[in-house]
Amino acid sequence: MVLGIECIGSVLIYDNLIADSLSAWIDPDDNSLHIKVTGTKKSLYIYPFTPQMITQGAGYRTFDYVLSGTKIGFWNEGPNGHPGDCEYDQWELKKVEIHIEYLSTQINIIIQGVNEVGSSTYIGKPDTNKPLPIPAFSFYLRFSVSKNQLKKFLAIEERLYDSFELALNQS
Repeated sequence: MVLGIECIGSVLIYDNLIADSLSAWIDPDDNSLHIKVTGTKKSLYIYPFTPQMITQGAGYRTFDYVLSGTKIGFWNEGPNGHPGDCEYDQWELKKVEIHIEYLSTQINIIIQGVNEVGSSTYIGKPDTNKPLPIPAFSFYLRFSVSKNQLKKFLAIEERLYDSFELALNQS
């Protein structure tokens, strides 16, 4: 079981603040970034996303990525209704921009993007199994990962973390 780190930050949907904290982790088994928005049923999954996407930029002040296309991740909200019913709202990501700022004491991460029209099995008509479309939205997340949380967040081997930390100290 991969456990996330708690981060102070901001999560905006349509420029509306929906949370000021989140938990985040990189899952090396499926090469994805997982974000659970605190106090909501919302989660964001971005893939591919590996620890190396963070560590390779450590010699620079900032590093940016743009992901677009199909199968780059999704927003999930739920469970809706009774938890055992597995009724979730889901939006496939259309485009994601990731900005990483390296400081000697932490890294700051900004993720912004848009998604496709989503689908909801919860708001569907009870006598049909067809999910109903739900509107797409734009999103913006900003959070910091302190130096003492980085090893857990990245979930990488000690020797790889040591070289990353050395480069981070030079930022």
